[in-house]
Amino acid sequence: MTDVIIHHLVTGKKAKIKCHDRVQKIAIFKHRLAVQLPERVVVYEQADQHGMVYRVKEKIVQPNECSLLVATSEALLLCQDTDLAIIGAKIPKSWTVPTPIRYVKVTTLHSREVLLLGLMNGQIWQVEPSTGVAKVIMQSPGSIRCLDVNASRGRIAVVDESSVCRIYSLPNGELLYSEENVSSVSWNSWCDDMLCLSGGGVLSIKAGHFPPATQPLTGSVVGFQGGRVFCLQSNSMQTINVPMSHAVHQYVEQKMFK
Repeated sequence: MTDVIIHHLVTGKKAKIKCHDRVQKIAIFKHRLAVQLPERVVVYEQADQHGMVYRVKEKIVQPNECSLLVATSEALLLCQDTDLAIIGAKIPKSWTVPTPIRYVKVTTLHSREVLLLGLMNGQIWQVEPSTGVAKVIMQSPGSIRCLDVNASRGRIAVVDESSVCRIYSLPNGELLYSEENVSSVSWNSWCDDMLCLSGGGVLSIKAGHFPPATQPLTGSVVGFQGGRVFCLQSNSMQTINVPMSHAVHQYVEQKMFK
């Protein structure tokens, strides 16, 4: 529990960082890696864009325990119950929300880096670390388990504790459709209308409003790029190649192509 293994899911390369202390939390975003140790948080940055070498950028004294450590391109945040706070910044910022934070997604909306918080009461908050602005953007019926936004940032998929995944239009919060027996969800980073759902031992690939293609899977989807799905199975990450022919045939049959 004193080492961190970084696994590049696309290339398959791995790197080990020896921390020489007990690792409590980790967070990674793009080129930045944050590791929480008992008395401090160590921030690493990638030495080059394509390599697997990480170098220490800074060390932040932080003895407090947290439920979630979050890294963005410029900030480092601690999440504990209903509180979210930036640490290591010249001007500290913090936010308090009505109920415990269940999930945090780092993304960009309108060219700004934001955090999307999924709360226990079903609210989804948008927080801008750079400006400090925080607001409720929509309300889901149940406690949030996970969420993801598609490549164009026009739709959001929200999974709640009742294992229902609801797809909303992000600009106005309109419910577009829903899927049941879902524990995790991920949009395809290359195909705007395609998403992957997992739950109940099944992996589903859904394109637009068409019925999903399914196959057996034990694990939780954490990423979806092109024809590859990244799944967490027990304590290991697996890359699964999934056929796109089912979705192509659906679009061709409806003459939805150029």
